[in-house]
Parts: sequence; C-alpha cells; structure tokens
Amino acid sequence: MQFRLSPDGPWSNAEVNQDNAYFRTPDLADGRAYDLRARRFLSGLSALNWQQGRDVTRFSPWTEVTGIGIIADETPPDPPELVAATVSGNRLEITFRPDLGANYKQTGIGRGTGSFAGASFIRWCYDLASSVEASVALGDTPQRYWLRSGNGSGVSSAPVDIGTY
Repeated sequence: MQFRLSPDGPWSNAEVNQDNAYFRTPDLADGRAYDLRARRFLSGLSALNWQQGRDVTRFSPWTEVTGIGIIADETPPDPPELVAATVSGNRLEITFRPDLGANYKQTGIGRGTGSFAGASFIRWCYDLASSVEASVALGDTPQRYWLRSGNGSGVSSAPVDIGTY
C-alpha cells in the first residue's frame, strides 16, 4: 500500500498489518488531500520470493483512491456569542465572545441576502480576547450578517445570525 500528497507527490510506502486489517502512515498534513493505492501478490508468489529477487511481475493492478481529505480535528468550537451589533457611519460594528476552548482558532464574518448557505465570506477575526470587537463595511443594500467560529482544521460552528443592516 502506498500514499502520496495529491495530485502528484512521490509515492511512499505505508506500514500494513494484514492480520489486523489496518495501515499506518507518518503524520499527514492537516487540510491537504492525499491519494492512496494498493495491490496484492497474486497466488503462487510469496513475499519470500519477492525478497529473494525472483519474478515480481505477478502483482494485481493498482487500485487507486484519489483526493482523500485529511482533517485532524473534527470537533468544531462552540458558536460565538453575539454581544452587540451597531451601525456607525457606513460600518457595522460587532462585539462578540468567542469560544476560547482548545478547538478555537478564528471567527468569520459573512453576509448575504438569503440564508447563510448563500452568504459570502468577508473576513476572519483571530483575536483571542474574551470579548472581541470587529467592524466591516456595510453593503450598498441591506444584507444579513452572520458570525461563525472555526478550528485549526477548518471545521466550523453553527452560524450566529447578527441581523440585517
């Protein structure tokens, strides 16, 4: 069994334990995609023959799986708590409390005219204070704004509706 960084990294061997049906790799990069391929010896060819340099053309073809995403931390932080949102000139001033637990890295601000699913990302806030103040320029027309926190692997909390401004 072999693995590589997608799409064209060099192939590396993975440690395979056929008795317990698992394989092990060195540390993989969080948030990156990898390819995996495997093949087996065909009957009549033992590992000993292969180690002794005998005919090794009796392998099955490679079976390959590409684009496997690596996520080191699947646990999202808790959603941020909205404290206040006010308009000052042409800017929306937001105060929130992020979840400062072990899974917290950042809080993002998004906006859109419909549901959160169609919102556009505006910016990240990386502040680790217990209360964070952020500001974004208002759009030309009223839009709805959301907060959403994320961990270091890009796994996000549920969105928090700030309101329409």
